[in-house]
Amino acid sequence: MKSPVNEFLDSIHAELAKKSDKTKLVIVTGNDSADLDSIISALTYAYISQKSNKDPLTIYVPLVKVPKEDLSLRPETSFVFTKAGIDAEKLVYIDQIDLGRVASEYDARVFLVDHNRLTAPFGEDWNDRVIGILDHHIDEGQYKWANPRRIEIVGSCTSLVVLHFEDLFKQEEYAEDLSKLVLAPILVDTIGMEPSFGKLTPTDVAAFNVLLNSSPVNTSDYTTNSYYYDIEKYKSDVKGMSTRDLLRKDYKEWVVNGFRIGTSSLPWYLQGWLLHHGPEQAIADTWKFAEERNLDLEVILTSYDHSRDVEGGPYKREIGLFVKNNKMDCIKKDLENGKTPPGYDKSIVLENLNIYYGKEDSRIGLYDQHDVKLSRKQIWPLIQSLIEMEWSNQTSNLPGNL
Repeated sequence: MKSPVNEFLDSIHAELAKKSDKTKLVIVTGNDSADLDSIISALTYAYISQKSNKDPLTIYVPLVKVPKEDLSLRPETSFVFTKAGIDAEKLVYIDQIDLGRVASEYDARVFLVDHNRLTAPFGEDWNDRVIGILDHHIDEGQYKWANPRRIEIVGSCTSLVVLHFEDLFKQEEYAEDLSKLVLAPILVDTIGMEPSFGKLTPTDVAAFNVLLNSSPVNTSDYTTNSYYYDIEKYKSDVKGMSTRDLLRKDYKEWVVNGFRIGTSSLPWYLQGWLLHHGPEQAIADTWKFAEERNLDLEVILTSYDHSRDVEGGPYKREIGLFVKNNKMDCIKKDLENGKTPPGYDKSIVLENLNIYYGKEDSRIGLYDQHDVKLSRKQIWPLIQSLIEMEWSNQTSNLPGNL
């Protein structure tokens, strides 16, 4: 594919293959899920920063935080990149870079997009190397010195990147290179720019309009519902994937109070997944996945637009809880009862789904999520706070803490 972005990516790989004691690297990285928003916001920030950079010794490296082989788990990424004339195979993946080497040889710095706290394989020794953040998750209060440091709850992190470079996007060379690419995550993360789902914000609308007003190419094919549904069709093309691949396709992991929690976002619905793979086998494979990662709790979050199957079908979100460590059973019960920690004025309303999954197991909970506006960005901080609250209560009730 002939594209300036492809040439940029080729140059990055060439730079990483040689030793340099003068070049400085800035690693621009999205989060562990490596979804469209993370990949495209990192690539866009790195590409524009490089093209507009006046220091020839500074190289911006867009990093995808999954191994290259995992690209096959994200067919929507290949689809969107192909539409934009960019080869997704040329991206820089986590297994193609030696972080220890670039830290020492290039005195590397890191710029965070689509998250605001470093995660593995970046260790604590990288904390002082964070120079900037553009993110749309809850602010974890890290790296106060970062500049820019814009953390704002919007639909798509890519919207923040577009507005950060708004003046440059009005220049034909940038708009032509990137407009078709960056429209994709904005459409996906705002659910087709539809306000009723609660994801669309004025910031997303402003970024969307920048792209429409500045692009020298015909963007009409990329701004209609048809493009959004085309992406969703590829994103939901998961029936050929094993349960293990489904669970790691869009996966994030945290450790809270010593407990390891995994979260998997599925572009499917629970009954469809269970029936397709066989209920008993799907459940067995989920437990195996949790054991493989030494999890105490695995949380499955689904989103699915049933209008793809039935005209007028609803957009639904569901949650599956798999308690591997019985100490996490209290968190399962808290969520079932709509319990919220101090500072939360809204609980997750869950309703048990009457779905057959084999032998009944109290460690498993499958639920309909009434409020479709709540995604992982809102649900995970609630779960994290519940764990912290429960263990704070338990610690305060121990002998010697009275």
